[in-house]
Amino acid sequence: MKTMAGCALGFVLSGGCAPGDALTPAPAPARSEASAYVVAPACGPAKVGSLRELLPDDKIIGALEVDVAHLQRGKLFPEVERVLAAEGAEVLDAMNACGVPLAKVEGLMVGFSDHDDVVFGVRAKGLGEPATLDCLATKIEKATGKAPWKRVSSACETTLEVPDDDAKGFVVGRDMVVFASKSLEGAVARRVEGKDRSALHGRLGWARSEVELGSTAWMAANLPAGAAAGLSPELAGLAHVGVSIDATRGLGLQMGAGFGSSSEAKAAAKSLESQLDQAKAMLPLLGLPASVADALSVEAKGKLVRIGAFLSLSDLEKLRKLAEGGSGSSPGAAPPPKRRPGM
Repeated sequence: MKTMAGCALGFVLSGGCAPGDALTPAPAPARSEASAYVVAPACGPAKVGSLRELLPDDKIIGALEVDVAHLQRGKLFPEVERVLAAEGAEVLDAMNACGVPLAKVEGLMVGFSDHDDVVFGVRAKGLGEPATLDCLATKIEKATGKAPWKRVSSACETTLEVPDDDAKGFVVGRDMVVFASKSLEGAVARRVEGKDRSALHGRLGWARSEVELGSTAWMAANLPAGAAAGLSPELAGLAHVGVSIDATRGLGLQMGAGFGSSSEAKAAAKSLESQLDQAKAMLPLLGLPASVADALSVEAKGKLVRIGAFLSLSDLEKLRKLAEGGSGSSPGAAPPPKRRPGM
């Protein structure tokens, strides 16, 4: 979506999923028509109860979900909070003022196609209440000079109409809001109604067995047609990639790369093992202990290549100081745990 009502809401709320922690909750918004339709006997509860199930199996080739509540319980969250407090004070103030402090944000979800089709969802206690949505709209308009949406409520439905007809938001019960770019409005509307199937029961169905969906964050994506042609010969058979991140006791990562055949997976694993050995040799230059190298692993299992890594809080601190020291090099993607179930 280009008008970015969804991104505007994401700006207000997603600060809670990147580098921050719980703030003092503001008073809960008054009960009104959005809450009424959820409990009205004629309407019933929301048909879909989770963000991931709102992803339609239509054009979506990849998805990312962050369990913000899980993140807040982990040992890495104080660092997240530090960054957020330093860089997103205005965002946190708006969230507090509108009754959705970070403590109430439970999760974020993004689905995307290989073009410009996007689905963006947020789950936070009370987010779907009209008073909350109107407050957020006011704050966003004050910051940007443009109203992000017009709330439209009927007996059993509340939608957020985005200016320029670029996207549309759907209120899913009291706690969830999902935005869809124009091309996916119909598909998302049907998922809100519990119709059709979700991407995780369709083209991303493999993720349910290959990715740890209960981790702090996960990502799953099919490679677009022809994308593997630009990779090295050893990776030419790559069909999809799944990643899970665990921030419970440090930063743990498990990645699964799916190939068309077991022979392709075996060849890819051999190539990656060679590259991994070279990376391990570089760790002492970064001041990281040998235990980090021990947590780096590559293995082929059938058509799947699994890659794992882990950085403790002290390792992450060393990398942060290295980056802040202006060495001129970036430490790259931070690694994760030695063993993580589900991948």
